[in-house]
Amino acid sequence: MRSFVFCVFVQVAATAVTLAVFNLGTQDAWIAAGIYLVVSSFIFSYWLKLLSDIRVKDVVANEREKFLSERERIKVQAEQEKLNMVRDTHKLVSREAARASARANTKIGLIAVIAVVGGVALIAAQMFALGILMISTAGGGLAGYLMRLKQERRNNQKRLARDWVKADEAEMDSTVEVIPALPDNRDKKR
Repeated sequence: MRSFVFCVFVQVAATAVTLAVFNLGTQDAWIAAGIYLVVSSFIFSYWLKLLSDIRVKDVVANEREKFLSERERIKVQAEQEKLNMVRDTHKLVSREAARASARANTKIGLIAVIAVVGGVALIAAQMFALGILMISTAGGGLAGYLMRLKQERRNNQKRLARDWVKADEAEMDSTVEVIPALPDNRDKKR
């Protein structure tokens, strides 16, 4: 709106100068009017260029802000989805590991119970040495199994944590995106 008012003002001034010179009709008046019109045209065009540059700069700044906020929103959403996926995967892996461990524990427990029952039966049948040997073997086997199970669980947790860190680092490296900066026109104006 400011530029329209200024355009009208410049046009009225140019018309007034032309009419005044036409009424005077001297050569000096025509030269002065010509210089005035050329200088005022240059000033007017420079002023319009500055207004358009300011407008373009404002539009670029607004678009840059929109772009940065959208990029940040997408980045946060992707991070949330990644966390949800990791959480779901961890629950699934934990559930499957617990199920497999429970099955294995049931089988080993059953074998240990059978061995102890067999040892007690041998003791009851007057075969003390063989019964004691069978019970101690079953107890030792069960203790060894439980120690190995505990050690494997600890090693799996360490390996899983190490794999998550590597996966997070690899995903972070793959999601980093270089976005070229918008050109800076400040140097061109000087």
